[in-house]
Amino acid sequence: MSNLLEKASIVTTPTAYDNGKILSVKPNTSVGDFDFTRNSSATRVNSQGLIEDVQILSSNLVSNGDFSQEGSELITNGDFATDSYCAKQTSWSISGGAANYDFLSDAKYIRQTLLSGGFVAGKAYKINFEITSGTAYMNVSSNGGGLISLNTYSVGSYSIYVIASASGSDLLIYGRNTSGTAFSIDNVSVKEVGQDWTFGTGWSIGEDKATVDNTVNANLDQLISGLSGKKVKVSFEISDLSSGGILVGDIVNPGAYNATSNGIHTFDYTATNSTLRVRAYGNPCSITNISVIEITDDTNLPRIDYTDGVGSWLFEPQSTNTITSSNSGFLAFNMDLAYNNATSPDGTQNAFKATTTTASGSQFRPNQTITTPSTFSIFLKYGNNQWYQVINSSATGFYANIDVQNGVFGTSGAQTDNLSVKDYGNGWYRFSGTFTSASTNGSIRVYASSFPSAGWAGVSAPIGSYVYGYGFQVEASSFATSYIPTNGSTVTRLQDAAFGAGSSDLINSTEGVLYAEIATLVNGGVNRYISLSDNTTSNRLNVIFSSNTDRLTISGVGDIGGFTNINFLSYTQNVYNKIAIKYSSSGVKLFVNGSLEGSNSDNVSWASNTLTTLDFTLWNQSTAPFEGKIKCVAVFKEALTDEELTCLTTI
Repeated sequence: MSNLLEKASIVTTPTAYDNGKILSVKPNTSVGDFDFTRNSSATRVNSQGLIEDVQILSSNLVSNGDFSQEGSELITNGDFATDSYCAKQTSWSISGGAANYDFLSDAKYIRQTLLSGGFVAGKAYKINFEITSGTAYMNVSSNGGGLISLNTYSVGSYSIYVIASASGSDLLIYGRNTSGTAFSIDNVSVKEVGQDWTFGTGWSIGEDKATVDNTVNANLDQLISGLSGKKVKVSFEISDLSSGGILVGDIVNPGAYNATSNGIHTFDYTATNSTLRVRAYGNPCSITNISVIEITDDTNLPRIDYTDGVGSWLFEPQSTNTITSSNSGFLAFNMDLAYNNATSPDGTQNAFKATTTTASGSQFRPNQTITTPSTFSIFLKYGNNQWYQVINSSATGFYANIDVQNGVFGTSGAQTDNLSVKDYGNGWYRFSGTFTSASTNGSIRVYASSFPSAGWAGVSAPIGSYVYGYGFQVEASSFATSYIPTNGSTVTRLQDAAFGAGSSDLINSTEGVLYAEIATLVNGGVNRYISLSDNTTSNRLNVIFSSNTDRLTISGVGDIGGFTNINFLSYTQNVYNKIAIKYSSSGVKLFVNGSLEGSNSDNVSWASNTLTTLDFTLWNQSTAPFEGKIKCVAVFKEALTDEELTCLTTI
């Protein structure tokens, strides 16, 4: 059977979006697009499995951030094919495709004028050469000043990075006879590296990174036109750091971020100057992969979420993370916390490590109380200890034992429901659960444990047991929503809402099919709608993901009044299902996952041009919005056959 979606008049899949719009595949005009609102920041899981903010990001504003760029060759006749270009002093000759030093006179040079004006003070260069015979005791300079100090080189190839202390037009290679032997040199090359960077004292470049010695307040700068005043995301990678750290910011605010550990670092800030500055404070280390990306806060961007491995639109209710600092600033008891210690599910080094210092009662927790009912969620990764326990201190029924190595739960308390775990890859799991009603508020705590059936707070683990953590969240709701980062205060993500696609040309009122591949966030709880309507209560076809568990209801109001509801009572709402609702003068039929699951014989056709709008709400753009994940929604202008609908909805 041919692709039935070719017959559809409206098809929406997670393919494209714009500010305030979810773009349709069919038609390729704006009448098929959904209007979208949220007006708040939100996160998603991208196609690489990483948690990220949904924002409009620029390209990298930094030039040569990995220090790999090389300029054009500055030297001619570096292979010494002829001797017509080099000035040479006594003891030097050119023959056999090499420059030869005979070791008879000391401190004599071979000299060559470089292209493009030669060396420029403060710029970095890569000088390559090959010693083809003998042992060279030599130094390299320009006519403006020294470059490579006196050293011994045996037969082999060398790449040396230097920063010119002064400008100079010529390269000079000195042979010395106080050590070594006669030697031959070949394949001399000079290229500029470190382009677009200004190197202060203490900095050098090589092997695709910039390295600093123990110089205090050594600056590495790059001018980025228009940077001042922009909100940016800065990322970089530190290596070879044993103590201290480096500051990253700009000239006015050089200490916007203090990096004190090796690995990838990322931070957001608003630049106060147009010169990016990296400042070392006396501790050797290297830096590379520097990027600065402008962030345009555009909150009305719908999310294509890959939490389940397949892209789907993610529509969630309003929710608040009541943990004021979701990734730092926790209280620790009999436990050491090391922040920015490991790579987190967002791909940067901002996960923390929690290590026990006493065998029993070891815990970490946010510094605030939580209400009940409430839902906790936290990302945990196995270190060297398998079992942990999350509790609410206000009641002994509030606890869950967690296996961080295998991503499963052990026993849990009588007042702890909706336990869920999701695998985020690289050893990370997100564990969540709901603490139901209690008379008082309490604190949420994570204990180190040793077995799967520990009672409330009755746990212990060997000294030195550790786990990695990230992204603590507590919501006053009955289920966990996507991660809401906080840093010093609570943060609210507003309701996702999509509505207003279609027109009378795209939706046939007399017969048609509404199709969706879809899953709600939870099974039951509140009514959630998809509807075809004329934006009034008078004409509508409703798909209702019922507040009752395991129920799907099809209802409608048309020219004949309300028609007989179809209730499918074995429908698991929070897993992906393919559903199709066919309506015509012969009645309504509901197909789910390849089977006919309900029908009526009511004449439910509407007058021509009555149904004009497709909404992820009841009908009026605000009531009972759909909350869940959508892989595809489509509208057909004809009533497909039962055979076609079976094919269309088969999993």
